[in-house]
Amino acid sequence: MRALKIHCHCSETQMNNIISAVNDHLSNSDPRDIADFDDMLYGVRVCASFESYCNEIFLIKAEIMNSDWDLLYEDTAVLNSRLKTILNDLKPKHILDI
Repeated sequence: MRALKIHCHCSETQMNNIISAVNDHLSNSDPRDIADFDDMLYGVRVCASFESYCNEIFLIKAEIMNSDWDLLYEDTAVLNSRLKTILNDLKPKHILDI
C-alpha cells in the first residue's frame, strides 16, 4: 500500500524545525507540570497542550494555523503524528524482575 501524498503549507525543513522547537520545550520543562506551547514559527502559529500523569506525558491537542488563524489540517495531522511518536519514545521503560 502506498502512502498518501499530503500537501502541507510548511516545507519538510520547516516542519522538522517546528518539531524540534516543541521537543526542546518538552525537554526543558518539568515533566510533572508542562506548560502549553504557543508560538509563531516560520509564519505559522503552533499550539500544543500536554498533560502529565505518573511520569508520562500525554498530548492533549496540537494545531498549526496560518497568519489568518485558519487551521492547517494537513500540517496539524503531521504535527500530531510526529509528536505522538516523540512522546511514545519518552515513555518510561518498565523492567520486571522475575
